[in-house]
Amino acid sequence: MRALKAELDAAGIRSKHRTFADGTVYGGHKLSRGALYLMLQNRIYRGEITHKGSAYPGEHKAIVDQALWDKVQAVLVENRVNRNTAQTMNAWSGAPSNAMTAGFRAVQERAIGFAKENAEGSFALASELANAKDMQEVLTLQSRYAQTQIQTYAHQVQELGRLMSEAIRDMQVKG
Repeated sequence: MRALKAELDAAGIRSKHRTFADGTVYGGHKLSRGALYLMLQNRIYRGEITHKGSAYPGEHKAIVDQALWDKVQAVLVENRVNRNTAQTMNAWSGAPSNAMTAGFRAVQERAIGFAKENAEGSFALASELANAKDMQEVLTLQSRYAQTQIQTYAHQVQELGRLMSEAIRDMQVKG
């Protein structure tokens, strides 16, 4: 997204400039990354309209074909997962290493492992979504992924809780 924003900034692309009846001027600014994300997810370009979170066929023609739309959405998902995973891993690996945190090394390592596993699962979903043949397949893939992740997260929470309990117990025994 940063590269796209830099390219648009270099080309002088700006938001729409508007002047209201009272003389207030809006727009004419560089596009923010947030605005670009919103544009890239706007289903209007697919010839659809949205209402209360659901998309419906619009009366206008799509200006972005389904294959390109799916590729862009997959890249956005991958970027989101990469960013979240990196933030989580940086937070864990940046934790101070002293006597108190030393007991939580197993928790930290397992949590990083879970973050990687979850990211890989998200990448696999993004790839499958990009290759889905129709909306029904997309919904089936998302439903299956959600059900699997709920079970996976429940298992991960239990395992991390067990590891944390052991670390606390070991710290109390040593302290």
